[in-house]
Order: sequence, then structure tokens, then C-alpha cells
Amino acid sequence: MLSKASNNSRVSKPKRQLLCSEKSARSNKNGPRNTIYWVKPQHRHEDGTLLKNTKWRTSTTYNGSWKDNKKHGFGVQIYGNGDKYEGMWSENMRHGSGTLWILTKKNGILRKLYTGDWSGDKMEGRGTMYFENGDKYEGMWKENLRFGKGKLVYNDGDVYIGQWNLDKRCGYGCLFKSTGDQFEGMWLDGKREGKGSYFFKETGKMIVGEWVDDRPKCVVYSEMDEIDEVQEQIHLLQQSRPGRDASPEQPLKCSAFGNKRAEALTCFEEIIKERQRVKVCQD
Repeated sequence: MLSKASNNSRVSKPKRQLLCSEKSARSNKNGPRNTIYWVKPQHRHEDGTLLKNTKWRTSTTYNGSWKDNKKHGFGVQIYGNGDKYEGMWSENMRHGSGTLWILTKKNGILRKLYTGDWSGDKMEGRGTMYFENGDKYEGMWKENLRFGKGKLVYNDGDVYIGQWNLDKRCGYGCLFKSTGDQFEGMWLDGKREGKGSYFFKETGKMIVGEWVDDRPKCVVYSEMDEIDEVQEQIHLLQQSRPGRDASPEQPLKCSAFGNKRAEALTCFEEIIKERQRVKVCQD
């Protein structure tokens, strides 16, 4: 009879790998290969019979290059849900330039979702996304989120060009409305926040000032036909504004209830400086 000590000293047998996994490891796939299929057990009807009278169904297919038994280089993969990726791979992950299509449920055809750069199986770098509602984004990505400089064209004709953070408009940006109106200024969490100017094409007026929670606060109206004309007059007014110190970088000193016109000029100056700063960073 074995003692308790001998029972405790027994070594458990290692779990045996599936035969398909063992053969896959021994195959040591390298270079271009024909299509490889991954299969799953087929679902059954309520009466217990197999769907399509087959025990297994195709789950995922891959046709492309391999390195050390891992997807590496150019390849095309069709997922079990019908989605398709065509592009570069590294260490079994999407890495490099590639395009992702998704299968639409209504008509069962593939729709292009994203084309561009990938890193570590995530959208990262420069790429273009086509949204189901017709919107289109072109710009920078980071970990599957819009991040940095980008352009979003809405399905209604509006266009936003500017900075993004965590998939939201954030930082300096310009919104061009389909009506001809234009906003230029700062954004936060997808809303207009901080210094900004809005140009109304129909009336030729512009409001300049502070924005809070996507609404204008403490602004001044100006009668202008073109935004460029506003900038020229701002420059002329800077040369002759009252109380101006010798230093051109000295900001205007205005109280909260003081010279609103001077405050608007200072606000517009900051907007122009931010525009120039962003342009230098992009260059």
C-alpha cells in the first residue's frame, strides 16, 4: 500500500496537445503557403441532426506568407464572421499597411471599413475609415482611436480639419459647414471650448470670443465679408491700439467688463498664433 508521502510525490502527466496542434507545430510553416483552414464543430438542429449534414464547418481561412509557423508578410485572412483583412502581418498580428472589410448583415456583401497603417494588430499611424452612415475620416490613429491631425467629412457636407484626442475633436481645429459658415478655434471632448471665431456666410458677420460647452460666451460681432479681410484689419488695429506698450508681445490688459473690442482682438490674435503653431508642427 502506498504511503501518503508517495502519493504526494507523484508527478502529474502533462496534458496532451490536440493532434491538429501537434501537426501544425511540426509543419514549421515558412514562406508563401496555400490557403489554410481553421474549422469548428457544426451546430445542430433542435432534433439533433447536424446543419448541412457535416460535422465541421470552416471558421477562418488564411492565404499568405509565414515565418516560423506564424503569419508574417503579406496575407489575406477571412474571419469566421465573414470579415476580411488583406495586408501585412508580423508575428500573427496585423502590422504594416492593410485593408479591413466587414460583412454587412443586410445584403451580405463586404464593405470597406479601414485602409492604412497597423501596428500590433491595431489601427495606428495614418489611415482612412469609412463609416456606415457615409462619414469619412482621413488622418492619424493610435490604438484604434483617432489621435493627432485628421480630417472628417460628414455625410451632410460638413468638414472638420484639426486635432483629435481619444477619438474626439480636441485642440485646434476648423469646421467648415455645408452652408458656407466656418468656425476656427479650440475644441475639447468634441465640443467648441475656449478661443474661437465663427463666420456667417449669409450675413457676412463674424463673432470672436470665448466658447463654453459648444456655445459662444462673451463674444463680439464684426461686419466682414471675408475672413482674410478680418485678419488684415486686425493687423492694422494692432499698430494703433491705445495703451499699447513698446513690446509687441505685451498682451492687452482688459477687465471682464472692459473693452470688449480689444478682448476680441486679443482672442483672434491667439487663434492665429495657434493656427501657425499647428502648421509648423505639421511641417
